[in-house]
Amino acid sequence: MGIVRRLLAEDVMKIAKAMLIQNHVFGLSHQETIDVELACLLLAYAEKVAKQEHDEGSRLLSLCDFLSSKTGSPVQRTIIMVKGIEDLNKDIFQTMSDEAVAVYSHVLLNHMLRKPVSLESLLRVLRDLNPCVMVIIEADANHNSPDFLCHFNDALLSYTAYFKCLEVCMDESVPNRLRMEDTYLSKQISNIVEMEGVERIFFWQSCW
Repeated sequence: MGIVRRLLAEDVMKIAKAMLIQNHVFGLSHQETIDVELACLLLAYAEKVAKQEHDEGSRLLSLCDFLSSKTGSPVQRTIIMVKGIEDLNKDIFQTMSDEAVAVYSHVLLNHMLRKPVSLESLLRVLRDLNPCVMVIIEADANHNSPDFLCHFNDALLSYTAYFKCLEVCMDESVPNRLRMEDTYLSKQISNIVEMEGVERIFFWQSCW
């Protein structure tokens, strides 16, 4: 029986970084390679913090400090808390004119479609920050059919993919997997199948 290797988000980011360097037409300079490494580490750190894996997040930050010390640009950790997305603005982040900004968004936008003011405020702040790299993870799944059977089948196919993805990446006993399945996915499935109109939070909308 073969051994299945489960990839962490950090591993996936490393693979993406390697592909970027390999596929670059002229190759990356030493400085650009360090910048890409820093971006990958910071994005992986953001996910660890979101999942409350603080020990692993601290390890990633230590690597960031080590790499950034070679560039003369130390990494600064800042926690920003606001009551709502509408309260965000560029000045809160206190970025410098020559500072590189990276943005990581993990399935954040899909449940903001019912909050157009918040969504517009967030997009405006992102535009003002002018990030040099953005990673936005969203599911492109249209399960808005007015016919209940089609509606149900579309949702079934969509969330089957979610569960299979978790099965590949995490063991059944991993707390984060249990939390994801019980707290997030189950509520999303219930909302998609049972609710309509303004009570429907999770739905698909074309962006083009």
